[in-house]
Amino acid sequence: MYIQRNKSRYKSGQEYVTPLLCSKYREDGKVKTKVLANLSGYTEEQVLSLEAALKRSRGEKMVAEQEISVEKCVDFGYFFLIQALMKRLRIDKVLRQALPAEHVANVRAMIIGKLLTCGSKLSIYHLLQREAALAGILSIDKRLKVDDLYNSLEILDACQPRIDSQWVDCHEVEENSIYLYDQEYQARGHVQVCFWAHVVSKALEDKIYPFLKAFNEENRGQLSFNDIIAELKNIKLVELTLGKGVRTVKYAKLSDLQQKILGLFNLSAEDMVAMMSKQ
Repeated sequence: MYIQRNKSRYKSGQEYVTPLLCSKYREDGKVKTKVLANLSGYTEEQVLSLEAALKRSRGEKMVAEQEISVEKCVDFGYFFLIQALMKRLRIDKVLRQALPAEHVANVRAMIIGKLLTCGSKLSIYHLLQREAALAGILSIDKRLKVDDLYNSLEILDACQPRIDSQWVDCHEVEENSIYLYDQEYQARGHVQVCFWAHVVSKALEDKIYPFLKAFNEENRGQLSFNDIIAELKNIKLVELTLGKGVRTVKYAKLSDLQQKILGLFNLSAEDMVAMMSKQ
């Protein structure tokens, strides 16, 4: 037996949920559902208690509320979107093909850190030390030192001809040429980081500014680009400890505006959880 919740919407627009106690059975080789009872007369707490009891009877693990604790909470929305855009813009691909493997993670972290902190390499280093979950997603060595970031910048500069070639190869076949730069003057390592941070920033602006114009006209509002970034930063991803040794990643319910922002880039909250779960 299990609890099934049927949703119905009336002409007024109001939505109603009907909890039903159901069971499955097989007839003529087909699986069918039998409604055993309508639970509309019971409170939601009573329905949840029954549902928990049914799950226990099936051997599913149930956890008491007092055993649930927040392991960590990460400001994840803006980081997630930058990560997704770097992959979509093929910056990740260029880095993997042009740089020694041991320096790829550091350079990626500096590009993302530049956008998150607008600060120096030391600021980026402190961000990686403070936000272990983000550092884990970026595959940053726990023994990272500030000097390691500067060493990666030197390698980035040394690999500049290869980067130029890979970057052009990735985009020369596109109808809409994307953010190419003059190869005559080789950029130094830190300039390269700023360049790619600009590429991601420009990709954000290309979607967000048209959205802001339409949104403000429709709602007679005054939302700014910084307001959108603040909304992204307010998206929280939480890692919970459920009882003994069981962990799960959850996200706070996204507002309509936050869903629309991610939707501009064909992304969703489920994509965030998938990214976090891979670390």
